[in-house]
Amino acid sequence: MKLVININCYNEAETLPSVLRELPRALPGVEEIEIQVVDDGSTDDTAAVAIGQGALVLRHAQNRGLGAAFRTGLSAALARGADILVNTDGDGQYPAEQIAALIAPILAGKADLVIGDRKPWMVEHFSLLKRALQWLGSHSVRRLIGTPVQDVVSGFRAYSAEAMLRLNPLMDFSYVLDTLAQATHQGLRVAAVPIQVRPATRPSRLYRTLGSYLLRSARDVFWVHLLYAPRTTALQMAFLWAAVGGMAAGVLAGKSGRVLVAALISGAGGAVAAFTLRAIFLRCSQDKLKQHSYARRRADWLAARAEHPRFQGVESSSKIP
Repeated sequence: MKLVININCYNEAETLPSVLRELPRALPGVEEIEIQVVDDGSTDDTAAVAIGQGALVLRHAQNRGLGAAFRTGLSAALARGADILVNTDGDGQYPAEQIAALIAPILAGKADLVIGDRKPWMVEHFSLLKRALQWLGSHSVRRLIGTPVQDVVSGFRAYSAEAMLRLNPLMDFSYVLDTLAQATHQGLRVAAVPIQVRPATRPSRLYRTLGSYLLRSARDVFWVHLLYAPRTTALQMAFLWAAVGGMAAGVLAGKSGRVLVAALISGAGGAVAAFTLRAIFLRCSQDKLKQHSYARRRADWLAARAEHPRFQGVESSSKIP
């Protein structure tokens, strides 16, 4: 059983050394552990620090976003035959001793994706506003994509080989809602384990305000929902547009016949708009979809397991444009 611990970083040279030092080098049920750092276009010494600590380093020439960094780390882990991928942050918020509990459901054959549940609405060092928005956002996402997971935006996660092969992160902004929605739609077994989280040592580099993060996350959930549940999304848009069109006609025309016609036309327009947006989204995502086909990834993964390559500590393993 091979475990790859992946850390996505953007200018984390200050906190990364302590994060790397506390990562486990041995765990029950795991024969091999590799540590890889995805340097997402950092302008500080993140890559040099990671190499100095013996981690495998994958580098983006420029900052492309957390989702793109995770996609790189996922592909690299599969290419080296990983059975489990653990994703954690480079700022030290997730204590490394929790990794054993995180991967336990996968080792027991009970889960494909395990999410560390912070219960963010109960975390004392979060502001009251952040706790309220975390609860509201998680509740809304759970209802939209149909998952029982409470902490939908936790970045502390473990993925089985099957999950890695089947999930195809498409969003560059983030990957947490993207992969959770895909896992739910594809019927993968999703579990959660309670975890503790340390106070943040700096403001988030993923977003400037919590409101902007929620808006961009909602956009990502919409796109993934449209991709994997197009009929449901089209019906939802049809009903929404029908309601808006009917109310507008009622205010302007005031006749029931015209209201019904306006509602029907608006509803049809909403459904057509949904499928049109899906076609545009798929066209814009073709490069990512082609690179992440299940058959190709599985073949590469099996070949990597047969060869069982090991990282030899060479400097920066790849430079990704």
